[in-house]
Amino acid sequence: MSKIIVDQLNATEAFKVPTYTEAQRDALVDVLEGFLIHNSTSEQLEIYYSGDWRNLGNKTAAGGGSIEAIGGTVSTSGAYKVHTFESDGIFTVNSGTAEIEYLVIAGGGGGGGWGGGGGAGGYRCSVVGEQSGGQTPAENKVEVTEGAYSIKVGSGGAKGTTGYTGGGSGEDSEISGPGVSITAKGGAGGGWWQGNVPPIGGSGGGGSGSGAGSAGVAGQGNDGGNGQGAQTSPYLGHGGGGGSSQGGKIGSGVTGGNGGNGTASLITGQSIIRAGGGGGHSPGLGNSALSSGGTGGGGGGGNYYNSAPAQNGSDGKGSGGGGSYGDASRVCGIGGSGLVVIRYPA
Repeated sequence: MSKIIVDQLNATEAFKVPTYTEAQRDALVDVLEGFLIHNSTSEQLEIYYSGDWRNLGNKTAAGGGSIEAIGGTVSTSGAYKVHTFESDGIFTVNSGTAEIEYLVIAGGGGGGGWGGGGGAGGYRCSVVGEQSGGQTPAENKVEVTEGAYSIKVGSGGAKGTTGYTGGGSGEDSEISGPGVSITAKGGAGGGWWQGNVPPIGGSGGGGSGSGAGSAGVAGQGNDGGNGQGAQTSPYLGHGGGGGSSQGGKIGSGVTGGNGGNGTASLITGQSIIRAGGGGGHSPGLGNSALSSGGTGGGGGGGNYYNSAPAQNGSDGKGSGGGGSYGDASRVCGIGGSGLVVIRYPA
């Protein structure tokens, strides 16, 4: 996109602004505040303002409309009204029709016993210019009308409680109502002991022993890290859980793999990283090293010989718990609960 930088523009004849279809407009990168275009799809002039394209001379987002709605914790950020749900609830549109942007994160998976880190909960985002899980482009906005929309916020998965129990899967998070159905898949729990592969999840759980990490759901997350081999001395470290923007890591020697990193969003007005994967268990004799959880709240992994417990995934971020041995002093990490955020022009 070309730029004209002047102190004053005096035009004695017509001049032309760049023309884009709506799809071309949404694919633009490095868009700055104040950019002006002609949207050939809607046949309107639009200006980029406060993170969105807006009809020229109109406060509302381009193609947006306006609504009056209640539900969740309500706040205002710039030109947007924001509804945040950290537990189940109802988003009720009392009047109007508008397009909304959303962030839906499922519960993270729990860490496995003698095993891998839990995967982050599925991450679905429609904020213009941001990303959904797996570093895929933001999804399309959805239109809401008068009516009630059910909000489900997934709980985190249970921790493994012995060396022979994997971490539990996180619960799904959802927005469901008239014409809208959005589901983020719960993160997979970490694998356990000799090669048991955890189930598929929003992001996959880390593998144990000779087992592979599990797969993440396309467009929601990434795969968990693989195990390094059969569990005989010197007992190699287990895989990290997948994060929303990065896969879980394979362990290095007797140290477990780190959890995959999460994804940042400005939907609430503040840049926050969420949905990191949990770190894998570090079982090697005489080894004091610990794996780390992924950015965005992933729980770090535990250590067998140092009796170090794993960390829980962060609640409200859908992050995975760390893997550990699984007994009372070397507990595995619980997955973090998810989140649902909705915003629209105020």
